Amino acid sequence: MGNSKNILFTAFLIIIMTIFIGCSSSAKNINNDQMTFGVTEALSGTPSRTSIPTLIRTPSGTPVPTKPTVTMDPNQQTWLATARAIQKATRIASEQTKEALETRIASFPKVDCNDLSRSDSLSPDGEWVVTSCGGRYNHYLIIRNMMGIKWDLEFNDFLPISWREEGMPGGLSTVFWDSEGDYLYFTTHIGWSGGGDECFPGFGTNGLFRLDLKTGYWVTLINPPTYFPGDEIKFAPTGRRYAVDKNGVMISDLKTGEVIQINATGVMDLSWSPDGTKLAFSTADCNEEGKVIYSSVFVWDTLANREQEILTITGVLLHPESWHSNNLLRIKEEKFDGLNNLYSVYTYDLPQRNLVFVGTATPYP
Repeated sequence: MGNSKNILFTAFLIIIMTIFIGCSSSAKNINNDQMTFGVTEALSGTPSRTSIPTLIRTPSGTPVPTKPTVTMDPNQQTWLATARAIQKATRIASEQTKEALETRIASFPKVDCNDLSRSDSLSPDGEWVVTSCGGRYNHYLIIRNMMGIKWDLEFNDFLPISWREEGMPGGLSTVFWDSEGDYLYFTTHIGWSGGGDECFPGFGTNGLFRLDLKTGYWVTLINPPTYFPGDEIKFAPTGRRYAVDKNGVMISDLKTGEVIQINATGVMDLSWSPDGTKLAFSTADCNEEGKVIYSSVFVWDTLANREQEILTITGVLLHPESWHSNNLLRIKEEKFDGLNNLYSVYTYDLPQRNLVFVGTATPYP
């Protein structure tokens, strides 16, 4: 049995070798010239599944960023547009008249003042010019007209006697010209240095004086105080009245001589309406650390001879900043937040007795 398997295996090997030798011999007999290479035709590729093109989506409308809007009634829009128009017209007029004013001032008689701090200002009627000259300890004003009339005012002549002896630094400054061109109102300012807390009203003036432009004589209307930081004095645009934050608010009528005293504490700011019939003033109540507790704004009406409180807010200072008209008062709110104060603005309508505009203004413009 074993021999039979060996015989079969040997025969199988002989057959395989014979086939291998025959194939090799046939391959050697093939001429290279007889060899041909077929070029397989490229197949037209047919994808196994249909591809889907990427869709380009076209928006149904132009996207518009969301922007918060303030809805105002027609009356608010009217006064806001008017205020902007007035502001623009005022700026343009100021730019146009600046060169004319400089030319007018240059036409006045020359004065001996070559200080670097020299400044010149023209009276509203263009008939007088004031030259500020000198330093902090020897300041003086030169007032003159085209007819050669000239008045000199020296700072030290208007100081309390004790301050003259101490050599107090400061100077003189104009406050108001009367419409008839008869008087010039002026004051002194003291060269204080330093600052204050949240309820510090700012640096005021020291006294109020009136110069008769025809005679050169002057009179004292408010005695200069010897306390810091002085008083705030504001003239009505008409020139008939002026207000000072002395013992509250004191209002003097230059036409009748009447003096009205308003009881108030912590007066901060004063602001007259354009027609001079209303005076807005703000007050602040503060704690011992000088932090504001609350602040209020009042308006005194000269025709009705009464005052009304129009706004009170806690934790901030309020300032009657300006008037859009005789009945629209702009109020600035100042909130102390470390080194970066936060500001808001309000517009109060006196006849309607309500706020018609509220907005933020940080940083303050």
